[in-house]
Amino acid sequence: MSGAQIEADVVGLVRDIGAMIDAARKQVSVTANAALMGLYWQIGQRVHTEVLEERRAEYGAQIVSAVGRQLEARYGRGFGEKSLRHMIRFAQAPARAFRGGEVP
Repeated sequence: MSGAQIEADVVGLVRDIGAMIDAARKQVSVTANAALMGLYWQIGQRVHTEVLEERRAEYGAQIVSAVGRQLEARYGRGFGEKSLRHMIRFAQAPARAFRGGEVP
């Protein structure tokens, strides 16, 4: 085999393997994002149902704040009070706002 043929084979192999890596990374990203969207919806729904909707709104803000502080300390800033409030709004959004009308 000539050096040019080896180089061409290497270029083709790197291109094909690179495409496989890119496709796998994209799939991982899509799967992770879908799992997080479902998690955020479930958290928002749970907090809304158990705290805000159950006639506990008078102290619901305090509960959301306390839960947010504890979750943030344990899991990082993506689970603080502000994020919990976003999750609650997300869970209350109409299903048609989601692709295909599917609620996570």
